[in-house]
Amino acid sequence: MNTATVVKELPVRAGGKKILYKLSTPMIYDDLDDKGDEYKEVKKETEYVVVSSLSAAFDTGRPETYIFPADKEGHVVSWGEIGASQRGTTSHKKVLRESGYTIKT
Repeated sequence: MNTATVVKELPVRAGGKKILYKLSTPMIYDDLDDKGDEYKEVKKETEYVVVSSLSAAFDTGRPETYIFPADKEGHVVSWGEIGASQRGTTSHKKVLRESGYTIKT
């Protein structure tokens, strides 16, 4: 089973929860690559992800939890949601499990 190991909790402003995880197997995601004057869709992989949850998102008033590709310091490298990011939950465990990972602390 693939694991997501907690690296550190990251600061948040709006009362949510944001954690950096290191993945045992990289997660593949779609991104845009800047090639001169145009953008091309490419497949990328990330060994680190930031999982961010809010109990009441600003635009919907509903909970949401999103996964973003990150570097080892916890900086998000692309703001496109990846994996099983979803509205209706604040569970990091749920979105990571549905993305194929179990949390290891």
